[in-house]
Amino acid sequence: PGMVRIVFAGDGLEGFLSSGVGDEYLRLFLPKTGHEEPVLPSPTEDGYWEFPDGVDSTEVRTYTVRSWDAVFGRLV
Repeated sequence: PGMVRIVFAGDGLEGFLSSGVGDEYLRLFLPKTGHEEPVLPSPTEDGYWEFPDGVDSTEVRTYTVRSWDAVFGRLV
């Protein structure tokens, strides 16, 4: 009952490459209330993320990739 299945499709997935690893996941950055787009962090040299000075981190959701259909361009 707590699971949400999301199917992504469209031109934005062009060039997507699946690693084929069973525990593959993606992160979805959500905009703060009242904003149209999220503030994205920059990667750091040690593999973490860093948000610009004075900006609160945005909300992030992590989703497990269940399947990738390159023919139809559908990511589940």
